[in-house]
Amino acid sequence: MRGRACSRVIVSRIERCLFTARTLEEEDKVIALLYECATQPFFLGISAPLVTLGYLAEVVEEFGWEKSFELVFNLGAKLVGQGRGEPDLYRRDAVRIMTENQRAADAYKENPKAAYDEDAFVEAVTSVDLDRSFSAVVKVLQEGVSLERIATTFVLLAADRMARTPVNVEAGWHELASELSVGACLRAARRHAGEAVAARGVFQAAWQIFEHRWINIPNRALSEALVGQKLDAADTKDGVAKIIELIENVGALGMDE
Repeated sequence: MRGRACSRVIVSRIERCLFTARTLEEEDKVIALLYECATQPFFLGISAPLVTLGYLAEVVEEFGWEKSFELVFNLGAKLVGQGRGEPDLYRRDAVRIMTENQRAADAYKENPKAAYDEDAFVEAVTSVDLDRSFSAVVKVLQEGVSLERIATTFVLLAADRMARTPVNVEAGWHELASELSVGACLRAARRHAGEAVAARGVFQAAWQIFEHRWINIPNRALSEALVGQKLDAADTKDGVAKIIELIENVGALGMDE
């Protein structure tokens, strides 16, 4: 009970700070500030804030601050002020490794000429080896691989893992869907809070896959076609959007059953 009470106090104080920002006419900085909090190392394994902040940013864009500030401040405070509990052994190691390598994310700068071996990156993040996974993340960030391209990799990887998992039994569908959501939200993080925040989010996406290592889906190179058919899409962006729509439809069917 004491922990819950403490958490409520923290949330209340954060919310008051956000209202103060509005009073000082600084509300335009709030979304980016919440993203900064949600991508700190101690949030590894807690992906809901990162995903939900993208939706809150869309609410602000659609309705403006005058109509949305109470929702954003209340939910935003709850997202970043929630109790996180003591991390288990692996997550403690992940937090340590991310903290030690956070400079790679904070100093990230896109290099249009950076070479990107997507298959090698995918093999590393699905290797169930935490050091190898996070080392691969640090490498692509230091080399300046496009964050848009990395986000696409995570979305396609989640879709590929889903495509090779039975949907008529409980085989980790919820966990795989979370991998897709976190990968997709990296673009929103970059747009609303900048490259350093999105770069930190890459660690979160990699952790999701490591955390779901129990699903035990064999690695497969994304460069290899899964079937003989090609997706009817105008470009990569259109293809990713169609993949997400198809997965959501299948998930809805599963929930109806």
